[in-house]
Amino acid sequence: MSMLARCLAVSFLITLVAGCAPDVIAPDDVLGEWEKQGESLPPINLVLSRESTRLLARLRLSGVEPNGLARLEGNQLYLDFPNRQPITGAFTSKVRLELRLEKSSGVFVLTKMQ
Repeated sequence: MSMLARCLAVSFLITLVAGCAPDVIAPDDVLGEWEKQGESLPPINLVLSRESTRLLARLRLSGVEPNGLARLEGNQLYLDFPNRQPITGAFTSKVRLELRLEKSSGVFVLTKMQ
C-alpha cells in the first residue's frame, strides 16, 4: 500500500470515528427551555437555569410544576424534585434531550427552544 493510500485510509478512519462521537454537553449548553413537541399527552416543559454553581430545574408536567435541582454528568441529566422519584435523561445533542419520567412511561424527546 502506498504512503498516499495509507494517509487517506487513516484520514477516513479519523473522520468516521469523530462523526460517531456524541457532542460533549457543557452546563451552559443545557440552560434554557426544553419542550416536548407535538400534541400528544402529556405536555412536558423543562426549564434549566443556574444559581451560582447549582443547576435549577422547573418541570411543567400535566398541570404540576415542581422546582428542584439538576445535575449533569457527561451527557446524562439527573433531576431531583421534592416528594418525587428522581428523573433521568440523556442529551443526544445540544438541542435534543431524551427524558425518562418513570419506567412504565418510556422516553419522551424534548427539544431546546430558541
